[in-house]
Amino acid sequence: ASHSVDGLGGPVTAVAATGTRFTAATGAGALRTWALNDAAVQTSSPAGVAPRTTLAWSPDGLTLAAGGPTGQLDIIDADGGLRRSLRDAGAIAGLDWSPAGDRLISATSSGVTVWRGRRAQRISFDGDAASVAWSPDDQRVAVGQSDGNVAVLSTRRGWPTVAALQGHAGPAPAAAWGPTGDTLLTGGADGDVRTWDARSGALRA
Repeated sequence: ASHSVDGLGGPVTAVAATGTRFTAATGAGALRTWALNDAAVQTSSPAGVAPRTTLAWSPDGLTLAAGGPTGQLDIIDADGGLRRSLRDAGAIAGLDWSPAGDRLISATSSGVTVWRGRRAQRISFDGDAASVAWSPDDQRVAVGQSDGNVAVLSTRRGWPTVAALQGHAGPAPAAAWGPTGDTLLTGGADGDVRTWDARSGALRA
């Protein structure tokens, strides 16, 4: 069955789904969550807070992360209650949780930040970050950059860059791993979607 939902009161800037619900946000900061099976509204918060342009549900579906251009990062419970509000180093362009849900990574104009609760670890590498995606094996993080490059970072101590992929003529604001972690997909402002062999770094298509 398909459902149509409305009532956010402004242009939708981000969507995210978990096993039983999905959430949409507006640039004015409004959030609304619906049940996947019948589109019944579960939680709703009005506009007026910081703009929210990227969302990510934790793997267990109990926590929603919301960020945007002001650098404000909100951690929200499944019932819609604000658990904590954090401040990142720059505008937040992307969010993703580790497979275990114990860490959150944010892509910002200043690079990437790994969050464990309130504790922030800034990861240094060349360039800014336009997107971020945590691999399903928890071993790597892909970071799309505004210059079109994609950095693959190891999650081991120091977060070293293990691959630098070049394939986009403009910013790379989208990245996603295949279910086995062997394939990485990236999308660019140049209109191209690239498929990479995540082990060798070779461009497949």
